Amino acid sequence: MGKGYVFQYAEKWQEAEILFSQAAKQLPEDMDKGLRAKEEGAWCLSRMRVDAGADALKDVFETLKDIDDREIGKARCLWRIGRCYWDMGGITTHFFVTSH
Repeated sequence: MGKGYVFQYAEKWQEAEILFSQAAKQLPEDMDKGLRAKEEGAWCLSRMRVDAGADALKDVFETLKDIDDREIGKARCLWRIGRCYWDMGGITTHFFVTSH
């Protein structure tokens, strides 16, 4: 996942998305690293195809919302979903407000 973060920081979204997706597939049941890899892959996807990325992030949030002690992860995911809607031109504050 480390190399994925490097690509993500460099805004090489496709390369990062590929690496995060591979990590998520290798750890599908891991609610820590596997789920985080899935979220990071969805975020990278959203930087290339915002609607597909938003859907993928919503899927991650559906899993996160039922896990205790994940408030930071939930907030980050909601913020990212909100950012996707913002980028699509939708004026919504719901995701930003609930991500506090």
